[in-house]
Parts: sequence; structure tokens; C-alpha cells
Amino acid sequence: MNLWHDLQWVLPLRSPTLTHLAIGFSWLGYTTFIMFFIAIGYWTWSKAIFYRLLILVAINAVLNAYIKDWVQDPRPPLDLRLDDLVGTSYGLPSGHAQMATAMWLWLAWELRHRWVWVLCTAIAIGVMASRMYLGVHDLEDVVVGATLGAASLLLFETARTRSTAWQQH
Repeated sequence: MNLWHDLQWVLPLRSPTLTHLAIGFSWLGYTTFIMFFIAIGYWTWSKAIFYRLLILVAINAVLNAYIKDWVQDPRPPLDLRLDDLVGTSYGLPSGHAQMATAMWLWLAWELRHRWVWVLCTAIAIGVMASRMYLGVHDLEDVVVGATLGAASLLLFETARTRSTAWQQH
């Protein structure tokens, strides 16, 4: 079994309860949720934090679309899929994994509380696991997406910190 590309290990784990849970986690990575979440957070919580989050999400969305079109890696076979919302898009990198890593870990970074780190990390891992469970991404897609999301966080924070330091001098 090729762990990177074979999702046969998922099939014995499937159950109605886990499928509902996976669909719920997966929903946290779809554009409709992300845009709604950012808008609500912007208007009710912190304009500054959610403005930065919007920029980070937009950068990741463009990067993900560009890489998917460049690599053109197919998704797992149709007979494994439990999520019919993916359409005909390519698999590598997983946009859900990239967005979950970038969005949830950015919020944890911004808030800097241990319980927020635990919660946001659990959500990000749940989103990533749900994509494999639902048969729409293999492990390689998810790992590459999460890596791109994490790299974007580091670059974004580095650029933000340097631009702030430059403006103060």
C-alpha cells in the first residue's frame, strides 16, 4: 500500500457518525464558511485581526489555485468520494488543508492563549483528516497543503513584522 496516494485504509473507518463529523470539519474549510467567519469576526470582534486574516486567506487562495493549475494532480477515484462539492478541480495541494493551517493557526498566533492553540490546532487537524476520510484528497495533497499554509504564516508574519519595524524608524 502506498500511504501517500492510497486511501484504502479509510474505508474500514467509515461510519455514519464519523461521516457527519467529517462533513462538519470539512465545511470549516469551504469558502462559504471562511468568508462568513471573517465577516462576522471583523464586525463583532476585531477589525485588525480579521483584516489580517482576510489578507492571509486571499494570498493562500490565489497560491492554491495557481499551484493546482500548474501541477494538475488528479484527486482520488470517484468511488471513494463522500464529498460531491469538489467538482472537477485538481487535488494537489489540498485547499482545505492549506486554508485550515493558515486560518486557524493564524488566529492562534494572534490570540496567544494555550487553549486557543489547542482548539485551533484540533480544528486544523480535523479539517485535514476529514478531506482524506471523505475521499477527496490523499495524504500527499493534505501534507503539501498544510506545508504551504504553514509557510505562508511564517512569511506573512515576517513581512508584517519587518514592515512594522521599518515604519517605526
